[in-house]
Amino acid sequence: MNYIYSLHCGVHCVEGVRYVGLTTRTPGQRMAEHVQGAQIGAAGSPYKWMREHLGCPVIQTVLQEVPETQDLRLAESLWIRWFRTRTVLLLNSVSDLRVKSPLLSRLPPVVLRPPAAIPESLKGVVSW
Repeated sequence: MNYIYSLHCGVHCVEGVRYVGLTTRTPGQRMAEHVQGAQIGAAGSPYKWMREHLGCPVIQTVLQEVPETQDLRLAESLWIRWFRTRTVLLLNSVSDLRVKSPLLSRLPPVVLRPPAAIPESLKGVVSW
């Protein structure tokens, strides 16, 4: 299975969702890679943001399961656009919108699920 996920700070932060990403691995594995990247000083907006929020739990939320790998970039672009149309200040670069609008109709409509609807096994919370 493939996943689209978001990252946000979980304590006393009003920023909301800050990053939307995709993974072909488990959400937990991808979260561990984000944490490791931040710890070793990797370049990139999500890593810098995580370093700036040391001590704040960074929460990963699975937004969508995507069965077909070839639809991952399309789904990621859809979610980035969804958040940006709601004036969310994402760390994703404009180049993350890799897919043109007409292709978005290939995916079924998605609805943001509240965290309670996400299976416990897919939730990832890391504080470092």
